[in-house]
Amino acid sequence: MKFLVYCIFFFFFNNFVYSQYELDYQPIVYKGSVPKDIYLDTQDKIENRKATIKDNVDIKEKNRDMMYASAVYQINGRLKGGAVFFNDELSSYLNKIVDRLLVKQPEIRS
Repeated sequence: MKFLVYCIFFFFFNNFVYSQYELDYQPIVYKGSVPKDIYLDTQDKIENRKATIKDNVDIKEKNRDMMYASAVYQINGRLKGGAVFFNDELSSYLNKIVDRLLVKQPEIRS
């Protein structure tokens, strides 16, 4: 008999404790345009990186090219994989807060 009561209780009341579900849930909305760096060709990104970064490390040119290519591919994977968000309301709000907090220290912000 107890088993039957437990089954009935579980059957009727499991929907109430299943999860926290809001009827008016709205996910984060992304607004604006995608940064242009994401659309650049991978080879162009590698060439730009080689042209702009000046290092004093003594390594072979072939190893340096492989290092730059590896870094560009890893960054592309993160940006295009969906793990990095940009142009959303939350990021814009947090950037405004950081701007207010660092108003007297602009060198930290940049």
